[in-house]
Amino acid sequence: MPLPELRTDRLILIPVRAGDTDRLRELWSNADVRRYLFDDVICTLERAREIVGDSLQNESRHHLGLWCVHAAGTGALAGFAGFFYSDCWEVLYGLLPEYWGQGLATEAAAAVIAYAFDNRLLDSVTARADAPNGKSFGVMERLGMARVEDSGSLICYRLDRRP
Repeated sequence: MPLPELRTDRLILIPVRAGDTDRLRELWSNADVRRYLFDDVICTLERAREIVGDSLQNESRHHLGLWCVHAAGTGALAGFAGFFYSDCWEVLYGLLPEYWGQGLATEAAAAVIAYAFDNRLLDSVTARADAPNGKSFGVMERLGMARVEDSGSLICYRLDRRP
C-alpha cells in the first residue's frame, strides 16, 4: 500500500520517491538543517540514496516512511517529515530556514502522526533531539509528546495513541 498524499491548511506532504533524492540531499546538506539532523556533516548523495531507500522499504513493509513537505501556496519544497526506524519508530521532521518560526514543523509532524495513529499503524511514536536543539523540543511539546529519557546527548520524547 503506497503512502497517501497528506494535506494540511498550509502544507502538502507527498511521499518520498527515488526521484526526490537529489532535492532531499540538497535540503539535508543545508547548513542550518544538517546542524542537528546529521551532526553538521554534509549529506552525501550515497547517504541520501540510503535514506530514501530505507523510506521506500519501510513504506512497502510497514506503510510508514518519509514525505516531502511542500508549501501549499507555492508548491515549493519546504522540508520533510515522516518516520524512521532504529530501535523504535521515530518521527522526523526538518524544514529549510525560511520556513522556520511559522508552526510548519509542528503541522507537518502532526499530519504524519495522525496518519499513523488513525490507521492504527503505531501505538506510540518517539522523537529525539540533541540537547541544544530547543526548537525541536518545542515542536515535540506542541505535539503533546512527553519527555521520557535522556540518553547521552539525545533527549527522547514519546506520544502514545489514544484508544
